[in-house]
Amino acid sequence: MGNQARNYSPLTIKKLYALSGNECSFPGCSKQMVNQNTAKNSNICHIEAAKPDGQRYREKMTDKERADYDNLILLCVDHHTETDDVVKYTVEKLKEMKDEHEAKIASRALGRSPSMLKTAIDKISKIGLNALKDANAAKSFNITDKLDYNSVDKKRRLINDLKVYYHKLNTLYDELDNAGSLKKEHLLDNIRHIYLDVSGRYTGQHDDYMPIIKQNSDAIFEEVFNELLQLVDFGDVNVEELSPALRVVMVDAFMRCKILEEPI
Repeated sequence: MGNQARNYSPLTIKKLYALSGNECSFPGCSKQMVNQNTAKNSNICHIEAAKPDGQRYREKMTDKERADYDNLILLCVDHHTETDDVVKYTVEKLKEMKDEHEAKIASRALGRSPSMLKTAIDKISKIGLNALKDANAAKSFNITDKLDYNSVDKKRRLINDLKVYYHKLNTLYDELDNAGSLKKEHLLDNIRHIYLDVSGRYTGQHDDYMPIIKQNSDAIFEEVFNELLQLVDFGDVNVEELSPALRVVMVDAFMRCKILEEPI
């Protein structure tokens, strides 16, 4: 029990440091986790403990789930110790802390490098997937209706925090359309293709797939992002700079119903 709970995949490590901005996720703390001189401040912390004697341990969790990105948060040494208070720092509180920090880092990163959204659009549009014909590529829905319809829970706050970039991306897409570029269509087609592939692993041959989607919506959303990280060619772009922009583009694609299902 717990032997594999610290067996983090390379993708999980990449996401933790990129989406946290290499900073402690505790509110008001800006300690760098790793720098060129030391990694002593870096603590990969389990939200629900790796072992039975740890904080917030849940017996019915698998070791794979314990080592997964959704159960991990980057904290400095001091705040790792502080969050041992399980009454004050519940599972829900730590996940909320992590989502708020991720949204803050995305906003800050895009403020520093607004061109990263254009770079993200360019790179996702170049993924070599078979294009899907979709006449409603620009269709969007009330975000609360979409979240409710798909029973999104854990990713709800993150999506709500990053939805503010919808109009910015709309402007960028309009510029591409006016220039005769098909990057927008390729991007949305690629993301839809990834979503259908990921969701198909859950739904299989079931015709009544909506209950399965609702039960697994948070996991499906995160797996689509994982696929993006694997498929995008970062080239000479820093992963810490581009990853928040990829997250924002993905949230925008969710609002355009390329990820998860269209509300009825």
